[in-house]
Amino acid sequence: AILRAQLELGVGSDQLYVEVVDEGDPEVGRQARVRAFLQDVEGAQPDLDPEAVCQVVRDLLGHMDINGEVTGSYGQESQMGDEPPIMVDIHGEDLGLLIGSSGETLDALQFIARIMVVRKYGKRVNLVLDVDGYKVIREQQLQRLSHRVADQVIQQGRAIALESMPPRERRIIHIALKDYPQVTTESTGEGERRRVTIQPES
Repeated sequence: AILRAQLELGVGSDQLYVEVVDEGDPEVGRQARVRAFLQDVEGAQPDLDPEAVCQVVRDLLGHMDINGEVTGSYGQESQMGDEPPIMVDIHGEDLGLLIGSSGETLDALQFIARIMVVRKYGKRVNLVLDVDGYKVIREQQLQRLSHRVADQVIQQGRAIALESMPPRERRIIHIALKDYPQVTTESTGEGERRRVTIQPES
């Protein structure tokens, strides 16, 4: 499907932003479907600052008839030297519906906002969307949980499986215990039941 999009638009893969709509199923003859957006690779891309991205998020909230104050800033650069992410936070009252269970609604909104940025500016951006600092607070909670359970694993000498979590939260656990002595982590299970198991280092 991606190759077909390249052929129809007459561009290479590096000039496309691709959203996979349906991975397809060859067993039942269902073809994969993607949405492909052209990127401007000739150096004419507008510089996307936090305020430009904030305006896209404001537009998204407007379509949803939701009131909220939107602020943005640059995040920290990664150790890989990538461009710093643009951090956008939505503040207001009764915004829990934007977060959803385990932040799943928030992750979906972040994905939609990224697509809207591509459509408006023709450029991808590493947008991190948050609501009233939910992700920061949740990350701190998960880090404390991972350390507490890791200590239990060391004391009891047996593996402990955490509750099922979305990919973003499992990644926080893995990173928090990456260099933690005497324990290792692995993800087990399938789909929504996938969880992190913390076990004694062999």
